Amino acid sequence: MKDGVFAESDIGSPQGGVISPLLANIYLDYLDTVWEKYYRHLGKLIRFADDFVVVCKNYKDVKHAHKAISLIMQRLELSLNKDKTKIISLWDGKEGFDFLGYHNRKIKTKTIDGRIYYVLKQWISKKAIKKVFNKVKETLGRKTLYVSLDEIIKILNRKIVGWRNYYGLSPFDKLAKVDKYIRMRLVFWYNNKRQARKRKEFYNLVSFFNNTGLKYVAQNS
Repeated sequence: MKDGVFAESDIGSPQGGVISPLLANIYLDYLDTVWEKYYRHLGKLIRFADDFVVVCKNYKDVKHAHKAISLIMQRLELSLNKDKTKIISLWDGKEGFDFLGYHNRKIKTKTIDGRIYYVLKQWISKKAIKKVFNKVKETLGRKTLYVSLDEIIKILNRKIVGWRNYYGLSPFDKLAKVDKYIRMRLVFWYNNKRQARKRKEFYNLVSFFNNTGLKYVAQNS
């Protein structure tokens, strides 16, 4: 779309299109090959389609890795996304990075004898949570008020199982917030469906939904 007008393109692939990851893997295979052959000593390259991170041991290697990646991109007639490309220090746990829906950050912890050390942890990112919330809100919108409760539970459960399988590495408290939001939106949806908005009935429905067969995103629930 340009200025609100659709213009068909003969080159490139559509944003979000199912063919895009395949084309990215084919084209960026050159990046994997060159990195493995000439630059693997600088750090570990982890790539998924056109998203990738390079984990290095020190800042010197980071600078060399960034320069090497830039040169490879030039050879491919590509450029790094300036807004998404960042250099993050993971040493002291003050910074972290998002990758494939997960936030990655080192967390301070202690041994039994009191020694402090840092462990890299992953949990669902804020952006991913927002996407999940939007999907739940869309699923439980006014357009689905005609759907039966049993059917809407089946629809939600399919999505919940998918989110649980993907984001299951996250701590319980992070995913519990997602479960709480799903149940809140489900109560709103059911109240709208029945045109029942009394506060007392709202709280009764909270306990009622515990017996609907709705699954949980948090694994140890």
